[in-house]
Amino acid sequence: MVDEPEIFTPSSIIAMGFFAIVVTGVVGYLVLVLTRPGRDRQHQARQWMAFAHAHRGQFIPGSGVFGGNRIVVHQSYWQVVLETVTVSIMDAVRSGYFPDGGTYTVAKVRYHQPRGRDFKLSAGQVRALLTENGRWACQHLPAEALVVSSAHEGVVVMPGTSAADAQLWAAVTIAGELASLAA
Repeated sequence: MVDEPEIFTPSSIIAMGFFAIVVTGVVGYLVLVLTRPGRDRQHQARQWMAFAHAHRGQFIPGSGVFGGNRIVVHQSYWQVVLETVTVSIMDAVRSGYFPDGGTYTVAKVRYHQPRGRDFKLSAGQVRALLTENGRWACQHLPAEALVVSSAHEGVVVMPGTSAADAQLWAAVTIAGELASLAA
């Protein structure tokens, strides 16, 4: 009579247990990563809808796992787009707008004519370029905010998912001021 090999040896049970722990951890992490942006986006959406309504803007809800909310605000002759973006480290290196990978709130304005000035300044440094209204706005940006201008667009970059009305309106105001400087 031939001895049948033992299927569940102590070492195989330990290996299966270790595998189960690793798989459970990976699945749990994926569930967290895939569901959290949706909850954060819904919370932000309520605040952004109120902001859009107060400033006669158009709120566009984000879609997909990494799609962020967007508001289009018409200011004087300019259309400023506020949006939440998730940026990879490689995209951050290529863009020049983002100091690192992560989530950012961005205000962008496209210039009508490609005559913008090229600069990348902190919110405090850009104050000297702006009118009184723009200088007021700089006081409401987070200290880590960047104000960037190129020949074609002006961009205000704030870390995280900003929902404070004063910060959002400051970003819109400064983007509009950048467009006025480029006109």
